[in-house]
Amino acid sequence: MGRGLAACIQEILSGLPSLFEGDIYADLNGEQWQSHEWGCVRVRLGA
Repeated sequence: MGRGLAACIQEILSGLPSLFEGDIYADLNGEQWQSHEWGCVRVRLGA
């Protein structure tokens, strides 16, 4: 459901001095479970 990954990303982003602007490189290779996980993470992270 993206809880762990969202928590890790949130911890990293909270240490930045400003909002993150840039690219995110991921290994989304067409496997449905990976895209579902990333979608859940995006919902949890919000803006």
